[in-house]
Amino acid sequence: MKKTLRYNYRLNPTPEQEAKLIEFSATARGIWDLLLSENMRRYEYDKTFLFYKGMASLLKELKPFEEFAWIKSFDSAAAQQVARDLETAVKNAFS
Repeated sequence: MKKTLRYNYRLNPTPEQEAKLIEFSATARGIWDLLLSENMRRYEYDKTFLFYKGMASLLKELKPFEEFAWIKSFDSAAAQQVARDLETAVKNAFS
């Protein structure tokens, strides 16, 4: 029988680190909501979805616009992970 060990860690960030973590999670949530709303709009219009490749290119297209400057300041690898996670959620919801 294989035993799995589990470790619990508690983070005690400084106030500056806590502010950065909150900003990071808020931006990730903003990207999730933006991509989700685009998927909902497309589904209502023609019953199609954007998947990872389309979502990543949409994020790339939005970066030059002034109103989406907050996406530019976010880590691109983290934004891509948000797109992958949303793709998984959409596929699981409709399978």
